[in-house]
Amino acid sequence: MVLTKTGLIKDLNKASDILVKHELGDSKVALDVGQEVKAVENFEAKVLMVGTFSAGKSALLNTFMDGVSGEEILKENISMETAIATELRYSEQAYAIKVKQDGSREKCSIEEAKSADPTGYLKYEFYLPIENLKKLKNIVIVDMPGHSSGVKEHNKAIAQYINSAAGYVYVISSDNGTFDIQSQNFLREIQHYSGEIKYVLTKCDKHAKEDLSDIAEEIKDNIEEIVEHDVTLTKTSSRYSDAQATMYSLFSSFDLTDLLAAKEGYKSYGLLESTKGMLTEQKQALVLDTSEIDKKIAENEAKKASLAQRLEEKREEYLAKLKTQGTEKVVSKVEDKLRQNVSALVRAAKGGSNTFGNTVSSLIRPELSQATSDFMTATYGELLEDVTSGIFGDSNYLADRAGTLFGGLKDFGQKYAAKENSRIATSILAGLAIVTDFVAPVVELIILFIPEIVSFLTKNIQERKLREQIENEIIPQIVEDLRQKLPEYMEQVGSDTLKNIEDSINLQIDSANEAIQKLRDDKKEQEVNLDEKKQVLDQSLNEIADMMSEMEKDLDKE
Repeated sequence: MVLTKTGLIKDLNKASDILVKHELGDSKVALDVGQEVKAVENFEAKVLMVGTFSAGKSALLNTFMDGVSGEEILKENISMETAIATELRYSEQAYAIKVKQDGSREKCSIEEAKSADPTGYLKYEFYLPIENLKKLKNIVIVDMPGHSSGVKEHNKAIAQYINSAAGYVYVISSDNGTFDIQSQNFLREIQHYSGEIKYVLTKCDKHAKEDLSDIAEEIKDNIEEIVEHDVTLTKTSSRYSDAQATMYSLFSSFDLTDLLAAKEGYKSYGLLESTKGMLTEQKQALVLDTSEIDKKIAENEAKKASLAQRLEEKREEYLAKLKTQGTEKVVSKVEDKLRQNVSALVRAAKGGSNTFGNTVSSLIRPELSQATSDFMTATYGELLEDVTSGIFGDSNYLADRAGTLFGGLKDFGQKYAAKENSRIATSILAGLAIVTDFVAPVVELIILFIPEIVSFLTKNIQERKLREQIENEIIPQIVEDLRQKLPEYMEQVGSDTLKNIEDSINLQIDSANEAIQKLRDDKKEQEVNLDEKKQVLDQSLNEIADMMSEMEKDLDKE
């Protein structure tokens, strides 16, 4: 099994040694391999504690971190307006980091962070000398604002984790006795982001055993009706003596392999492929004299210039396609989703603007993510073929590499898009700075006009008229606002994609040139024994091919 942190680091270090062996230790690929080793070493999986406002999430986490001593590490019973996502990490010294919307970070004490106004901040990070956090190793627990909290606060919290959550712990309060409509809508949403969701029924100490059994059975039935498979509903309370052990068992049971594959597996595979490519270029150049090598280097540089010219020629056409066809594709998906859920919107509208806004967001967020992912995957493949056609020969390594840029977005994206859980494909797109950077601001702009839309709703009218108003006024207004605003975001996504394509292909060309330049220099100095060099290259290529083959098997399983 290669697809573990230890396995990936072992393979990457071996690739690094091979590059050094062939005097390519200073190449860009070698530097990238070193950076990826650090990325794998620092890999962490975020497990989100979600649920309604005041479901008991923070109380459970306080018990998990400090037993039943009663210390309140996380604030409980806070107002909706002061809710903010809080990541919990182990450290020998206690301190907090407040992360602003622009990514800047402010260090302070835990107490200062707890008493501060979170307005303007994206999230908090709490570093704590707590043994249970240390034992979780690569897992970071995130205490999330309740999904029934303010629309803007909840959107800000959830959007940043769409592509980085390894899983969710859904906390449901037994006080309510049911799994309400808003909770059901949120569960339907997060299914799009993660296949691993665990369920906890809390505040169980407040009910008689027989009553609790009935409540748990009804809620379990509601959940299973939505997810369409059997689930385990863990019953506990922050007051139970075994609550700490129960929550530790729950957190440590998450399988991190899927996220490791999506975040680092494909990148590691791509670096092995780049290493193989550099060695292949050297091997092919063994039969060339120094002047022929110089000619090949010049040809590669010409390909870079041709690529830049081709991308510039295709730029307007590609961006126009995103802004028109892409916008309509996404808008159509969103409209279909809203119209399929008119009954849910009617119920939400009766609950007020906050409930309605959260319901709209829960319906729209996954559609924006998935529709954008699908469209970008398709157009990316077409664009890549278009701009590389005629520049790279079919047998040329650079053409093959161009077809598997960004960890094999095109091939892997198409493969995993067919799966029920397409989070891997979405995560690959996230590596292109597409999905997360795109979805968050788009949903934010929806949030901005939701209060205005809600104001259109006529209060205290019959359900039939409310339904008509949502169908004939509210949904068209949302759709029209999206149609007006989406092109701006689509254009930015397209510009990022064009730059990534050029940068990534140029990296492969530069790496190839680095490899054969070294061989040319050795030939000029008459320091190369061709037969011996070929033998050593063949051995290294076989080692890399074996590693890639094993990694492919593991990636195929995910």
